[in-house]
Amino acid sequence: MAGPTPTYSAIVSHTAAFLAELIAYPLLRRHLLSMAAAAAADGGGGQQHPAATLQALSLVSDALDTAASGSASPSSLRAPERLLRSLPAATPLSCLLLALARAARRGGGGAAAAAVLDLFALDPALARHELAAAAFEALFAPRLLPVMRHFAARRAAAAAKAMDEEGGSDEATAVSAMRVLSLMSGVQAQEMRALEREYEKVLDANCKEYALYLKRILEAGEPSAAVSPSPSPHPPPPELVFGVGAD
Repeated sequence: MAGPTPTYSAIVSHTAAFLAELIAYPLLRRHLLSMAAAAAADGGGGQQHPAATLQALSLVSDALDTAASGSASPSSLRAPERLLRSLPAATPLSCLLLALARAARRGGGGAAAAAVLDLFALDPALARHELAAAAFEALFAPRLLPVMRHFAARRAAAAAKAMDEEGGSDEATAVSAMRVLSLMSGVQAQEMRALEREYEKVLDANCKEYALYLKRILEAGEPSAAVSPSPSPHPPPPELVFGVGAD
């Protein structure tokens, strides 16, 4: 049901495709970097980014903007990498910058993938909705499909209950489903909104654990057939979570 265990090469390939698009399209890259920068102010009580992060932002942006082919010189990316690794704590912006800096140099695919996974472990909601939706669809959504189906069934049950109480006809069902909240009583609408909040929390919990699991696969490295024709299998992924405790 959960699908095959992801491999080192698959993780690197999916994250590389996501980062390559950001490197190739400056407007998209700047938009996502701006969103990542704003996340600290919105979620941290107006907290400012460390000077090292802002300096790295300038250096990475300049290196990628001035690279004619989107492939910056390694020397132009060493300084921002050092700055970002020296930070006392990671932020969504520092994770995204580090991923871009590593992806833009030859042989940096594994390290870049690790930075993308750090982003999901740090702020999974921001990563999947705003900063790295393509990476979420490729790496996380297949694993989380049972959770998504579970909540889809719960939404459908709530909508069906509202339709029954409204007395809607079969012909009106398709249209009414699009405006189900307007048909619900105040209590029902409140329950539906609570269900959506629970869904986001459950996805957060699963994304964090799965990101750490994928990172362990990266840390184990690419299996070498020359050294071990039958490499040891990876441990199973973490169990899926279908509910979270109330705040």
